[in-house]
Amino acid sequence: MTLIHALAEFTSGLSADRLPAPVVERAKLCLLDYIGVGLQSDRYGTASTRRGTQELLAVLRAEGASGDSIVLGRPERLTPSNAVLVNAYLGQSTSLDDTAVRSMAHVACAVVPTILAFAGPAKADGREMIAAIVAGYEAMIRVGRAVMPGLAKRGFHVTALTAPFGAAAAAARLMQLDATKTASAFGIAGNLGSGVQEALFRSYAAGKYAVGRSAQAGVLGALLAREGMAGAPAFLEGPEGFLRAMSDEVFPHLVTDTLGEEFEIADIGFKFHSGCRHWHAAVDAIEDIRGERPFAPADIEAIHVETYGEALRMNIDHPGSGDEARLCTPFAIAQSLLGEKIIAGDVFSDEQLQRDDVRALMERVTHSLNPEFERRYPLDWPVAVAVTLRDGDVLRAARDRPQGEPGNTPPASVIAKFVDMAGGKLGEERTQAALRFVRGLEDAEDIGPMLAILSDRASAPTREESRNDALA
Repeated sequence: MTLIHALAEFTSGLSADRLPAPVVERAKLCLLDYIGVGLQSDRYGTASTRRGTQELLAVLRAEGASGDSIVLGRPERLTPSNAVLVNAYLGQSTSLDDTAVRSMAHVACAVVPTILAFAGPAKADGREMIAAIVAGYEAMIRVGRAVMPGLAKRGFHVTALTAPFGAAAAAARLMQLDATKTASAFGIAGNLGSGVQEALFRSYAAGKYAVGRSAQAGVLGALLAREGMAGAPAFLEGPEGFLRAMSDEVFPHLVTDTLGEEFEIADIGFKFHSGCRHWHAAVDAIEDIRGERPFAPADIEAIHVETYGEALRMNIDHPGSGDEARLCTPFAIAQSLLGEKIIAGDVFSDEQLQRDDVRALMERVTHSLNPEFERRYPLDWPVAVAVTLRDGDVLRAARDRPQGEPGNTPPASVIAKFVDMAGGKLGEERTQAALRFVRGLEDAEDIGPMLAILSDRASAPTREESRNDALA
C-alpha cells in the first residue's frame, strides 16, 4: 500500500464519535483560534496585507466570482474555491495563525477555510466538521514532517507546499469520498502546490497568497477525484515523487507511523505574539526575566540569545521594512522591552522600525547557535537568553517552547484570545454566540447558524451588482 493510500484510508474513515475527547476539544480550539485571527485581519494585519485583501477581492469581483460561500467578517459571498483563497489569506495576514510544532506549518489557514466553504453544500453536521478538521491536520502535518527541515532549507515554504494535502483531506472527508478517491485527491492536489520563502521574506503580502492558492489546489484535487480522475499512486515516495523532489532529508515513515494512535492536532501551538514563531520563545524569556527583576531599556548593556539553526536562518537581522521586521528577533525583543503588545499590525510598520529607541535596542541584541538546541529541534524550540545590565549583573532565562504550546497554555487562554479578537469585529453578543456554537459543535445538526454569525451581509452586494461591477 502506498503512503497516500494508507493516509487516505485513515482520513476518509475518521469519525468524530471515535475520536478521543482531547482531540475533539483540540479541534474546536483550532477552529476558534482561526476564526478570531481571520476576523481581525483588518485590525491586526500590516498595511500591506490590508491592501492585499482589498486587491484580492477587487480581482475576484472583476472575474465575477460571486457565489454563496462566506468571507469572514465581510459581506461578500464567493464561489467555494475563491472563498477558500480569501479566507486562507485572512487567516495568515496577522501572523497569529496556529503552528504545528513538528512540521512548522501553519495549518488552520488551509484546512478551516476549506471546511467553511464546503460544509454547507455538503450538508455536514458538527461531527462531520470535527472529523474534517482532524483529517486535514493529520494529512498536512504528516506530509510536512516527512520532508522537514530539508524542504525549508531548499527555500520552500512548508505551509504552502503541504496545504494541498490538508485541504484535500478536509474536502474529501466532507464529500465522503472513499479511500481510493481520497488518495487520488492527494495525488492530484499535491502536484499543484507552490510557495518559496523568498516571496514570504521580501514581499509579505504577495507571499501570503501562496497558501490560499495551494488550499484551492486541495479543493480542486478532491473535486476532480470525485469525478473520477486518478492521481499518481506513489505520489509521495515514488522515485520522482514529492518527498525526494522537495527535500534532501526525507522521513517517509512519519506519514503513517502511529497513525490513529497519536494525533498531530494534539501538538498544535497557538500564537500570542504576531510575527515569526521562531522568536516567540526569546520574547517570552525576556518577559520571564523582567517578571523576576524589573529593569528599564536604558539599563541594558547587551542581550544574547542562544537558539537553533532554523531560527537563525529565518531571522532578518537588518529588516528594510515593517513587513520584514516580522522575521527579526532583535526588533521583536526591542518592541517587548519598550512595552509594545506584539500583536497589532501597527507594531510592524516602517515608522516603528525607524524609531531611534527601537534601533538602539536592536543593536544590543546578538544571537548564536546552541548545538544542543539544534539537536532538540523541532520537538522543542528552545532558547536561552542572557541580559547584561550596565551595572554588570547578568540575568538569564530559558524556554523549551514558546507560550501557546501544549503543556504550557490552558485552553482558557486560547478562548480569551478568541473573545478578544472576535469581539472587535462581531461585537459581544455574536462573539458569545459563536463561542457557544463551537463549544457544542459535536451536537450541531446544521452549521448554517455559525456561518451566518461569522459573515456580515449588512452591505453585501447582490450578484447582479457584482456582475455589473465586473463589466464596468
